[in-house]
Amino acid sequence: KQWYQRRVRGECPRGKEEPVKRPASSIVPGSFAYFSRGKNIAPGPRDGIAEGGAKRQKLAKYDLHLKRFQYAEALDCVLQTRQNAEVVVSVLQELFRRDAMRSVLSGRNEETLRPILSFLVKHVTDPKHCTVLVDVTHILADLYSSILGMSPAIDALFERLRKRLQWEIRVQEQYMKLQGAMECIFTASGLE
Repeated sequence: KQWYQRRVRGECPRGKEEPVKRPASSIVPGSFAYFSRGKNIAPGPRDGIAEGGAKRQKLAKYDLHLKRFQYAEALDCVLQTRQNAEVVVSVLQELFRRDAMRSVLSGRNEETLRPILSFLVKHVTDPKHCTVLVDVTHILADLYSSILGMSPAIDALFERLRKRLQWEIRVQEQYMKLQGAMECIFTASGLE
């Protein structure tokens, strides 16, 4: 309004208006001027300077595949990178959670089935992971029981898996017998 009045009085020719500097108290919150105030002022010696911000942590390849819904590639990638068992089992749990395990395990050839079976043979008896890995074993047995006998390498891995599971069942039966005997002894002695 001030520049208009000056122009009307002839103090300021048309097109040559000078911008009016407003005091800081008259800057309206939420405006561009409000957010850009102090942008050109250098920090003082006692001012704290924030660093450029933390870098975003780069996702692992299997996480990127999971993010893109490429489930089979995620499982293959986590098995190829030889991650520790917790990471592989967490990817398997995520595939179960997304209800994609059967589709991920189906349609595999000998080369892509071998890493899964060898991981199962190695870790299926681990108490921390046995619930997830036994479920994976059941799905693999359902999917590939009809093709047993076609590939000697896959047959050998399935046989090793079967022996490993039988050994674990025998050990668990012995533990149960031992627990029953100990309960009988504790009951007889009155130490319950």
